[in-house]
Amino acid sequence: MSKKSTLAVLLAAALLTQAQAQTAKKAATPVKKTTAAAKSQQGPRLVEKVTRKGGELVIPYEKYVLPNGLTVIV
Repeated sequence: MSKKSTLAVLLAAALLTQAQAQTAKKAATPVKKTTAAAKSQQGPRLVEKVTRKGGELVIPYEKYVLPNGLTVIV
């Protein structure tokens, strides 16, 4: 399996785990939506994007922070 495929699988697994945890939490205890609760249900947040500029030797990547605090680099 290539590195890109491995990273894609890991990202998908992290997102799936997060979705399952949120679904289980919603089913277990009904919670009144507040500003903090609505904010925590947002999707992944892009923190940093690195691209090659000119003739630099750089490995391009994107860094995301998931709502559960997990940092994912793709």
